[in-house]
Amino acid sequence: MKLVWNSSGDELPIEGNQTLFEYYVNGLNLENKNKFTIKMSDISVDPINSFEQSYTKVIQDLEKFNIKVFDQPADVFDQQFLNETHTKWVKLGLEHPKLLTAFRMMGETHVDDFRAVNELIHQIENMFNLSATNFDKDAWQLKNTFGTNILSFDLTNISIVFHNLGRQRYERFRAWDTTWGGHDDFSTFSGELKINLSRPETRLPSKEYVEWCNTNNEDPVGWYCPLANFKNIDANLKEYRKILYNNLFNYDQSNYFFFKL
Repeated sequence: MKLVWNSSGDELPIEGNQTLFEYYVNGLNLENKNKFTIKMSDISVDPINSFEQSYTKVIQDLEKFNIKVFDQPADVFDQQFLNETHTKWVKLGLEHPKLLTAFRMMGETHVDDFRAVNELIHQIENMFNLSATNFDKDAWQLKNTFGTNILSFDLTNISIVFHNLGRQRYERFRAWDTTWGGHDDFSTFSGELKINLSRPETRLPSKEYVEWCNTNNEDPVGWYCPLANFKNIDANLKEYRKILYNNLFNYDQSNYFFFKL
């Protein structure tokens, strides 16, 4: 089970419910729809390039005060580097409370670069939350033959986006919707996906949602349709970030990915 980029040939190994994954991919292949493009509007700027520029300038500014805190070169794809840099940035402000005043005397852009180091760390951590589709206007759909047992509240790296008429059960709960007793909980699978490089999590439905379901004689059906996780993401996060970044920024918009069984 793999996610493969067309232009580069880069592969990301994935794991999960193999029966569901095979059914979904076979459905895509049958209709020649196994071709997903990223919505680049999700990424307005390249935070990694911006971070490297601000980070270098801050190091140069700090040298003027004989302060050496940050490491070079910046390994921006490494979460450990980001964590350590964030800690150093916070401690720097606590240990040198007049540092911003000194930077401001040098010019406001020096303050901007210092603040950008912190802001861009968080942007880098969150930049790999993406949407991908295999259609332009009319949503591609595949019948869900698995029912609602595959739905959950879990955070997974690849999930199928809801594209049906009406509300899901959980959406009715959140919207105080009692105007219509019907709902649609993924009667079909769509050709839109949510992709992230976050830590997968098991999440339970809220007590309030379960109580609402009990009151309305409903089953507490999940909100998300998980498809897969990237394999061993804890150990391979740095490499996966590099692969996604490479395919998002170093190829033109004709680049796409597809799934391989």
